[in-house]
Amino acid sequence: MADNQKSATPVPTAPDIRAAMERVRAGSVLRTRARQFELLNYLVCEELEGRGDRLKGYSIGLDVFGQNSDCDAGNKSTVRVEMHRLRQALDLYYLTEGKDETVRIVLEPGAYQPKFIHVKTSMQDDSETRPTPGSSTPSTPDGHEEVGGERLAWLFSRQALVAVLGLILVAGAVPHIFSARGSACDVDRPTLTLAIESGVIDADLDALEFLRKRLSSALQLYPLVRVESANRDCRRTPAFVLLLDIAEINGARTFVASLQALHHESVLWSRAYVAPEEDDVEAISLISARIAYRLMQADGVIPPIAATLDWESARDKADYDCVLRAHELFSDESQLLKALVHQCLSDQIARASPHADVYGLFAALNYYYQRGWISGDVANAQERYNDAMAKGLSLNPQDRELLINELRLARESDPIRTEKIRRIELAVVATLHDDPHLLNQVARSLGFGLGDWEAAKPIIDRAMKIVEDSYFIAGTAYTASIAVGDWPSAQQYLEHFSHSGMDNIAILNLAVALHFDQTEEIAFALDVLARKNLKSKSQIEYHTAATYPHHRLLEQLTPEIEKLDENDFPSRLTD
Repeated sequence: MADNQKSATPVPTAPDIRAAMERVRAGSVLRTRARQFELLNYLVCEELEGRGDRLKGYSIGLDVFGQNSDCDAGNKSTVRVEMHRLRQALDLYYLTEGKDETVRIVLEPGAYQPKFIHVKTSMQDDSETRPTPGSSTPSTPDGHEEVGGERLAWLFSRQALVAVLGLILVAGAVPHIFSARGSACDVDRPTLTLAIESGVIDADLDALEFLRKRLSSALQLYPLVRVESANRDCRRTPAFVLLLDIAEINGARTFVASLQALHHESVLWSRAYVAPEEDDVEAISLISARIAYRLMQADGVIPPIAATLDWESARDKADYDCVLRAHELFSDESQLLKALVHQCLSDQIARASPHADVYGLFAALNYYYQRGWISGDVANAQERYNDAMAKGLSLNPQDRELLINELRLARESDPIRTEKIRRIELAVVATLHDDPHLLNQVARSLGFGLGDWEAAKPIIDRAMKIVEDSYFIAGTAYTASIAVGDWPSAQQYLEHFSHSGMDNIAILNLAVALHFDQTEEIAFALDVLARKNLKSKSQIEYHTAATYPHHRLLEQLTPEIEKLDENDFPSRLTD
């Protein structure tokens, strides 16, 4: 019956859609994100004008971001990155201030063409018809959808969520799952408690207990949310509960994870994963790492939602907003945010903040000043960096931000601090292997620092299995594939980075396109390099050697670049 009702739901009209767009524009989520709203407005208008089927990454880059926008790593992001951020912003809007919207704009993972849906309620039909935060279907390096829970969650999210809602109704309200009351009312960050649905039978209980144990370990890596063993009764900061269950979905034994905020009724996020064999520790570990990453990262599910909920302490709320802005700064390197973030992090350190990640973020900001990635405020940057590192290390030497900075410094030292990199590699691989950003930094240090791409490749491959759409992690994996001579994987990454405007990615695209004789990609890569004044074979060869001065990688790139012919350079590109 529900499906029949759903099929009878009216299709939104153009005026309805334009009105919905105006409400999105007026909302707080996209009000300060002009770049992403401009992209959303373009996609919607093209679809309403009947040109949606012609939306491509290249045309969007030209029409929205300008043909001459130099999308290098320190300036403007690529269309793929902006699409990912736009999806996240829409998800956050519809989870919070837009939860009662009946006409919604949907951007499905991997697609540029928007869809428009009409929902009846924000609690039921919305969760049946649109993807929840982080519900993009990841791709394996060969470009096919990954077999397992990610695909199943996308196909059967309606059934999974309905099942979860039913179980919650049977079990009672989630806040009553725990009889124990935590006394930790002194926390100044959001908290998350893991719970197993009360009706689970003994045969499934062991599997869920093992998943909860692995998940608890993975969640501890992310400092933005504190994991608690029992539900707390106070409301100083937002509190969440993740309910774990096992269900049969389309004949498959499936792990179901469902997130709810305490003192709020609706299910915020729900995912289903095909349950592996009970003795498949690696598969369960990978599922737990994926859940943790979706929930706990700065632009994941919990932190953005927590920032919109009620906080007892205005100072706690301001401190948390500062940390979230710091993560945004490190993603976008926005000149508008740097002074504000530097000040609020400095204030927290002056008050002796107990959180090591505050020191790590502050150290990272001053590291950016030292490197010239963010202009201004370079005076005493080294001194401030050393001071923050010393204080942070005394609190938690395994804090992810501190480890990332240690890896950056070690690989950029002269000489390279090989022992330091190897020591952190062992620590991360042994106990911190569920954090894809740490894995990425280890792989970059091994590859770009030590030239050991063979060791870097399996580490970055694991990171890619955890994340769904990280442009920078994929860039490391792309480089590693070329460095070890894995050209089939490199060709699949070329599809991921097709028509990229980044000049260093253009070198990789050019090499792979030459290897497989892909004429269109060769021409586009040369066009990007020409805008960097690299307009001849000799200039590109020199730039390649300067950008990738690592023997193992360079020996793979050089033979491909040598295939260039003068006929590949149109007269408009030459001096």
